[in-house]
Amino acid sequence: KTSQSLPAYDKYLEAVSDLNKLNYESAYKKFKEAIIIDSTFFDAHYLSIISQAWMNDYYNKKDVINSCKKIIDNEIFKDNDQKLKIEGLCLYEKREHENAQVILEKLVENDPEDKYSWYILGESYYHMDKNDKNEEQYYNKADSAFKKALKLDPEFSVARIHVMDMLFFAGEFNQLIKEEK
Repeated sequence: KTSQSLPAYDKYLEAVSDLNKLNYESAYKKFKEAIIIDSTFFDAHYLSIISQAWMNDYYNKKDVINSCKKIIDNEIFKDNDQKLKIEGLCLYEKREHENAQVILEKLVENDPEDKYSWYILGESYYHMDKNDKNEEQYYNKADSAFKKALKLDPEFSVARIHVMDMLFFAGEFNQLIKEEK
């Protein structure tokens, strides 16, 4: 599922480190460097989109959606799970949260160790168009998904941001302080 190229993989690991430090621009550039070395490196493509999305305004995702579309159109995936993974990310980025959730829920059911699918599922719940009746339900689902991603990788700061954000807005300041440590 990764790259056969050691230089591409090294660049990818540097990019993952930057992503975990919330340095999205540097991560994006390094993922792109890994892709230049190995254009078939799905994980680098996938995480470059997540980095790119964090660099852009949530409501202006045209470039991010185009990047997703290129991966699908050029079939830069090695199996059906990778195809579903990029489709789920694309649907999330297009703000088609209910459709994304169907795919992402299937992915985490098939591979409960996939922190990135848990993370995007959490994002999809978190940003779901909510009314007063179901807001708490979706935030609870988002919180659970983000925490599963963090359990798989405690250094996964991108997921931690939302956990802390939800605690802050819920006024759970004591828990927020505990979570930060």
